[in-house]
Amino acid sequence: MEKVQLFHRDMIRSVRDEVESARVDADEEFSDNLDEIVEGAAAWAHKFQHEYNQKIEDPDGIYFEI
Repeated sequence: MEKVQLFHRDMIRSVRDEVESARVDADEEFSDNLDEIVEGAAAWAHKFQHEYNQKIEDPDGIYFEI
């Protein structure tokens, strides 16, 4: 659109600004959603590891610690 001079330069800049603003908004929403997914996965992994460690813990181990 910029190379073909059928449109006014000001109109093209205005439309480009709107498109860039929409892109930034979409990127921000994607990033926020990804953060939530990563946080959820990290919480699940921590819980899974804790439960696994509880299962493999030697029940007589407490006596050795004392």
